[in-house]
Amino acid sequence: MMVELPLPEDLVAAIDQRTKDRGKFIIAAIRRMLATDSFGRDRAELEKINAHAAELNEEAGDVLAFQVIR
Repeated sequence: MMVELPLPEDLVAAIDQRTKDRGKFIIAAIRRMLATDSFGRDRAELEKINAHAAELNEEAGDVLAFQVIR
């Protein structure tokens, strides 16, 4: 099934600088993105970090307090 997908001109220009086969490039990029699930993983990791931000910042402060130059 073929689907038309409008792309911003700056994105098309950036793709064209890297390849002569725009369609093949876009298909490979989408397949890679789907294989790594980076959208969901990044979001989930950020949510975990934000949920524990206060605790992580406190631990970082403790570490810095122990780093004394003598």
